[in-house]
Amino acid sequence: MVRWLSPGQLTSTAIRALLSGIFGSYADRREVQAALHQTDRMDELDPNCAPLRDLIHRYDDRGDPEHGFWIDFVADLGDGFDPTYTVAWLLAQPSLPVPAAGATAAVDGSGAGASKRHTRRGHILIMGGDQVYPTPSRDEYTNRLAGPYEAALPWTTEKPPPHLYAIPGNHDWYDGLTAFLRLFCQRRWIGGWKTQQHRSYFALQLPHRWWLLGIDAQLEADIDQPQRDYFCRVARQMRPGDRVILCTAAPAWVHTEADPAAFDNLAFFERTVLEPAGVELAVTLTGDLHHYSRYAADGAQGGGHHKITAGGGGAYLVGTRLLPDTLRLRSPAGDDPEPYIRKAQYPSARTSLGLRWGALLLAVKNPSFALFLGLMYALFAWFLQSSSKLFMPLREWGPEQRRYPDFMTFASVRGPDQWRDVLDAVWLATAHSPLVVTFSLLVIGGLIAFCAPDVERSRLLLKSRRLRTGVRGGAGLVHGLLHLALAVGMIWLLSWLNLVVAGLRVDDPAQVGMFLLEMALVGGILGALLMSLFLLPGINYNEAFSAQHLEGYKNFVRLHVGADGTLTVYPYGVDRVVPWRFRPNAPPEAPWFTPVRAPMVRLIEDPITLAAAPAP
Repeated sequence: MVRWLSPGQLTSTAIRALLSGIFGSYADRREVQAALHQTDRMDELDPNCAPLRDLIHRYDDRGDPEHGFWIDFVADLGDGFDPTYTVAWLLAQPSLPVPAAGATAAVDGSGAGASKRHTRRGHILIMGGDQVYPTPSRDEYTNRLAGPYEAALPWTTEKPPPHLYAIPGNHDWYDGLTAFLRLFCQRRWIGGWKTQQHRSYFALQLPHRWWLLGIDAQLEADIDQPQRDYFCRVARQMRPGDRVILCTAAPAWVHTEADPAAFDNLAFFERTVLEPAGVELAVTLTGDLHHYSRYAADGAQGGGHHKITAGGGGAYLVGTRLLPDTLRLRSPAGDDPEPYIRKAQYPSARTSLGLRWGALLLAVKNPSFALFLGLMYALFAWFLQSSSKLFMPLREWGPEQRRYPDFMTFASVRGPDQWRDVLDAVWLATAHSPLVVTFSLLVIGGLIAFCAPDVERSRLLLKSRRLRTGVRGGAGLVHGLLHLALAVGMIWLLSWLNLVVAGLRVDDPAQVGMFLLEMALVGGILGALLMSLFLLPGINYNEAFSAQHLEGYKNFVRLHVGADGTLTVYPYGVDRVVPWRFRPNAPPEAPWFTPVRAPMVRLIEDPITLAAAPAP
C-alpha cells in the first residue's frame, strides 16, 4: 500500500498536484483529444460511418435473452497488491454468488457458477477514476493496475472479449493524462479485457434503451466545450424516455453542504445535455471516496435517481461516519432542491469510528514519517542552540547571577519548577534569530494549511465559511505550538540526561551524536503520537485513514440489464482481503495467483431494481 505520510511521497504528490493544477489550466488535454477525433457534421453522416462509431460505442445488440447484459464498475484501484488483486480476481470470475442479506459467501474460483443465485462477469468493465496511486507514471500503471488485472484474467476465448472503459480521476491527471491516454485510448489489451475508447470520456448504447455515459471533469474543472458538444451529439441519437447511467470521477453531491456550488457541474450537464433530449438520469456512479454509499431521491426504487459512490477497488479505506443523512440537490431545471436520502453505507458509521482510532499507531505504520518529525525537532534544536551561543553569555541568570554559554547548558540544571526561566531563555534565543523565527512560522503555517476540520459533523461550521477558517487557523496554530513546545521539552530533557546524568560536554561529538539519535527516535515517536491525536477529534478525517493504509472493506458494483429492460444493481463488499500464492505453471486462461483462503463476498445491500424505459 502507498505510504501517504512518507516524506518523499508527500513532497512528490504535492508537487504533482501543484503542477497539474497549473498546467491543466493552460493546456487542457481534452481539447487535444477532440481535435484528433473530429466528429463535426455528425447529423449529416451515415450511422454506419467510422466517425459515428467513434462517437458512440454500441452494445444494444449484445447480451442474450436468457442472461441479459452485464456491466462491472470499479473505482479507486491500483494501490497495494492484495486489495487490488482481490477485487480484480473477483471481477475476473465467470460468476459470483449472490449471498442472502447479511450473509457472506466464499468464492473459490471453481463453483460460483453452480450457485443457485449468481451474477455473471461483465461484458463491459468500467473503471471510474483514480486507476493508479500515487502517481500515473508508466511503471505505476504497469505494476499497480495492468499487472494485477492481467494476472487475474490473463486471456479469454470469449468472442467478443469483455471490453474496458475508464474515466480519469485526479491522480490520473497528475501527468496531464499522458499515461492514461496511452493505456486506455489506444485499443490495448489489459489481460483479457480490451480497451475501446479514443478519448477520456465516452458514450455506450446499451440494450433496451439504456445508455452509459462517462464524463471527464478534469480536476473538478468545468466540462469543456468540445466534450459538451460530443455529448450533445450523442444525445441527439437518444429517444425521449431513454434511461441513462452516468459515470463521473467524484461524488460532488456529498460536498454540497459545505460548498453549495459543488454540484453545479453535474447539474449543468443534466440541464444542457440530458434534459433537452427528454431522457432520464437513473443512476450516477462514482468513486473518489474510498467506501460505498448510496443516496436516492425520496421514494426512488424502480424510478427516480440513485447516486452511488463505490470507491473500493484497492485504495486505502476511508470511513463513512461523516456522510450526511440527507442531501438537498438543485434540480437541472433550477426548481426547489430535491431531497436525497442516504440508503446504505459500507462500512457502517460505527465500524468507521472504531477504525479511526487506529491512527494512534501512526508511528508504527509510518516509521519514516516519525523519523522525519524527530529530525525536524533536531534541526530546530540546532537552530536554537546556535542562536543561544551568541546571546546567552551576555546575560546573567537566576539568583546566582551566573552566565551560561548556551541554552542546553542552562536548561540542564533547571528543574521542572523553573520552567519560566527556560521559556525566557527560549525567547531570548528566538528573538535574536531570524532562522528560528522562520522555522517556527513554517511549522505553524504548514500545520494550519494541513488542518481540515470535519465540517460535516457541525451545522455551525457548515453554515459559516468564516467560522470554518477560524477553526482551521486556531486548530493549526495550537497544533504547531504544541510541536514546538514538544521540541523544547525534548531539548530540556535530553540536556539533563546527556550533560548531567551522563556527564558529557555539550560540544562533545559523542553527546552530539547521542542527542541526534535520541531526538530522532524518542522525539519522532512522541511527535507522531502528538500528530495522531490531532487526527481524532474532528480534524483531518481523510488523513486519519490514509495514515493507516487499511486494506479491508473493498467494494465494486455489478449491473444487469435484464431481458425485460429492468436494471438491477448488485453492490458487492469484501470485508477482508486475502493473501495470494503465485502459480508458476498456471494454464493460459487461469489466474497467475490463487488465494491462500477463499475470499468472502457479501451484498452491501439488497439488489436495487430500476424500471425499464417506457415503451416508445
